[in-house]
Amino acid sequence: MVAETKKIVYGENLFSLQEYYQFLINKWSNIPHIAFPEFCLNQSAEDNIDNNNNDTFIFYDWESGRLKLSYLDKIREKKSRELKRKKITDRKSYYIDLVSSIKYWTKTLKNPSRTDPFYRAFHIKQDLKNMNIKDYWLIDATCGAAEDSIRLLTYGYTVWAFERSPLIWILLEDSIRTARLELSESSSEEIKLLDRFVLLPGDCRLFLESLGVTKKLPDVVYLDPMYNSSSNSIVVERKASPNKNMQVFNILLEKSEEESEKESEKESEEISLFDISYMVATDKVVVKRGKHIKKINEKRSSFSYVGKSTRFDVYKKIV
Repeated sequence: MVAETKKIVYGENLFSLQEYYQFLINKWSNIPHIAFPEFCLNQSAEDNIDNNNNDTFIFYDWESGRLKLSYLDKIREKKSRELKRKKITDRKSYYIDLVSSIKYWTKTLKNPSRTDPFYRAFHIKQDLKNMNIKDYWLIDATCGAAEDSIRLLTYGYTVWAFERSPLIWILLEDSIRTARLELSESSSEEIKLLDRFVLLPGDCRLFLESLGVTKKLPDVVYLDPMYNSSSNSIVVERKASPNKNMQVFNILLEKSEEESEKESEKESEEISLFDISYMVATDKVVVKRGKHIKKINEKRSSFSYVGKSTRFDVYKKIV
């Protein structure tokens, strides 16, 4: 088959690679404050991506049938410089696999750990299960790789998740497409989870502010600001051996660190997001923090569930 004739399945549509990219860019185009970095999209329909000069870019892997992120392993490069060896450029690829998350958390829910702090913070109590569960609405304001969003779907929530990194968002959007294709031949219960999952691009604060003039408000807002173990900054947690998600997010956020430092001199972005979340949530706001990092708001915090390295602060609304 000639590479140019290859098609990508999206629901009932068939797209060429360029058409698929344009379709995704159009979905992002309503986000006025963040331009989509089109230069990061590998436009070649060929499998060979070595001619792309960008350190980080998206490409379509025809063999696996999904979009992937190609990036340079900066950790290995740094080690090679420290050892005064010839510079090594180790290119790796990354993608988001929602199907594995769905299968894992669906199976785990059958026998959950009652002491798990995440479970205790979000588990829908029995008396709430009598209501129409689809009406129990949670907003994941900081989606990331959607691991927590998928887990929350298995608890029964309808989840609207926001991601403001264009490259992570495009990987998530494509992962939903591939998950629907894979699960269409699997359990109907698993694919039904995705019917309660809405992925939205951009800064969640703008959406939450718009809810102030509507009658429908979310029951729960979940905040997982990526934190530094030594401060309250909104940056990726710097671990000695970061997992794959964290390693990739570090690379993507690397270029914007100077802007983040300037912004930290003004009103804290983290506090701003919390304040608007607390204003619109009808039941509670849950904030994920490092175990030893201080709470966003000491006065409003109701209680916390603490794990080995992570803490979930629950801010119940006072009726």
